[in-house]
Amino acid sequence: MSVQFGFWNFDGRPIDRAYAGKVFEQIERASHDGVTACAEEGLLLLYGASDATPEAGGERQPWIGPGGTYLLWDGRLDDGDTGGEPRKAGDLAAVGAAWGRSGTGSLPDLVGDWALSVVRREHSEVILAKDFLGARPLYYLAHHRFAAWSTLLEPLLAIPGEVFTLSEEYLAGWLAGYPDAHLTPYDKIRAVPPASFVRLTPRRFDIEEYWRFRPRKLASLKTDADYEECFRMHLFTAVKRRLRSRGPVVAELSGGLDSSAIVCAADLVAGRGGRPVETVSFFDPEEPHWNERPYFLAVEEQRQRPGFHLNVNPGGRLLPEHHPGFPVTPAHGAVPSPADRRLAEFFAEGGFRVLLSGIGGDEFTGGVPTGIPELADCVRSGEMARFLRRGFQWSMAAREPLLHLLARTLAAFLPAGRNPGWPTPWVARPFRRRHQKTFSRDRARFRWSGPLPTVQANLAALEGIRRQLGCTGPTAALDERYPFLDRDLLEFLFSIPRSQLVRPGERRSLLRRALRGLVPDLVLDRPSKGFVASGHSKALASDWSRVEKLLDGMRLGQRGVVDPRRLRSALEEVRLGLDVPLLPLLRALRLEWWLRHPEIERFFSAGTENGGQALKSALCRRTISQTGQTLQERR
Repeated sequence: MSVQFGFWNFDGRPIDRAYAGKVFEQIERASHDGVTACAEEGLLLLYGASDATPEAGGERQPWIGPGGTYLLWDGRLDDGDTGGEPRKAGDLAAVGAAWGRSGTGSLPDLVGDWALSVVRREHSEVILAKDFLGARPLYYLAHHRFAAWSTLLEPLLAIPGEVFTLSEEYLAGWLAGYPDAHLTPYDKIRAVPPASFVRLTPRRFDIEEYWRFRPRKLASLKTDADYEECFRMHLFTAVKRRLRSRGPVVAELSGGLDSSAIVCAADLVAGRGGRPVETVSFFDPEEPHWNERPYFLAVEEQRQRPGFHLNVNPGGRLLPEHHPGFPVTPAHGAVPSPADRRLAEFFAEGGFRVLLSGIGGDEFTGGVPTGIPELADCVRSGEMARFLRRGFQWSMAAREPLLHLLARTLAAFLPAGRNPGWPTPWVARPFRRRHQKTFSRDRARFRWSGPLPTVQANLAALEGIRRQLGCTGPTAALDERYPFLDRDLLEFLFSIPRSQLVRPGERRSLLRRALRGLVPDLVLDRPSKGFVASGHSKALASDWSRVEKLLDGMRLGQRGVVDPRRLRSALEEVRLGLDVPLLPLLRALRLEWWLRHPEIERFFSAGTENGGQALKSALCRRTISQTGQTLQERR
């Protein structure tokens, strides 16, 4: 992904030269195809190019429009007229033209994966926006004297004179699953929310949502075959859009339905003479519940193209070593494992620019085999005859009395009640009370007003994915793309009857029916993939001595976030093989591990005059002229 950075002193004061030079070097190291810089009185814009689309190499940023408008764009713009093919004028020109016509009114029509920043000097405002999914990072710091924004956190943390504290909201979100998409670990720095734009001015800053999913009625489809054909059309279009790349494309092939569907669809879309996608598959020979090899080998055999196979066994270690660089979030800061290094070598040797991922397929194509959302629709709509008919079918498939099913459906509309703390009983009670909304968000109930319960469930799942992608961040050096999260495909899936997606005894019914003959039967008919836990449990037991050191004098305990005694007790139970939710415990350990990183401890230590001092070793000095307008290009 390309890198954007902007700093604007609203009163025209010169920007600190040493700081500007450090940021330039940071962006230069994070970019593959050079850096362009535009400097005017009080304004600095930097763009580090990592071109992922064919026409991007001919674009120069920032795009400059009339009236002192500067535009920085990172992304891929999809358009029904091009069908995924390259634009003659390029995405940047199309976005600039759309902005010139309608300003923020053009944002709902920008379908694709993107992040956008616009400086309007005449209006003394900066506008930052993201697509509906929000997978591309774009952070900002709002101040009455200046505005600063970047797709990297490091340049914002190094702003002279700024002191940062740790965000409690972020910590709560991390322990509860994933933080809200607008949060970062640093109190003053926020991320632009998905499907929204942020307006920064000297007097105030506003956040406005410009688009949201709204239920819409499809033209009546009469048969299952009609739904299957429509689904295939949307899936193939989503894949084709994401094959538009400057270099070769690699796809994750886990052996599951989603990744296999993407790879097989990509082969069909590329056709004869097209460049086939390469695949990367992960396996652990010591994990009895994760034997994926028969399934991804079946896909490779069908397409007659072997993929890259990577053994990801942790080797008995749960906690990684600290990397000497500055870890901007808990997802960073680890010394790469041997598997990580081999994967990076594979990406570099292949010259890959794009990675296709199956995230979102399970969530939106009926991966959870429950009839509750569909039955709740019947209750909300007063269709009791349909409820009894469908409820009987679901009760027979689940071997559950119909009255029990009715009770569970009605309970889905009732208040969640008091939260007992499960599955994180080791979170300190005062901290949990302060962030009760965060810890109870996954227990939300259906509402009697607004969209139908099936749509409510889809929107809740989408918010969860937005949080996940915003927290984990993009894969280094690659443009990660998600065909199952295509906006048009999701609008279709959100609008069709739930009974098409999942049926009693038929998990992921539509996907399996539509892809029969395209994806190997061995994959289509495989049982549900189980959650992998034994490997982490074994690693916890073998790495216990290091875990104990992490539990002594816990920083999370000192901050009043967790109860160290109860956390240790839960980890002891896991080590003894007892049935305890492991994922929340692993997230707590990772957060504590991050807080113990020497650079993070130094950054948040008391008495720090400037939080950016912790980054001096990571940012080299470089100066950029602040006189007049200059344009520097390195390509």
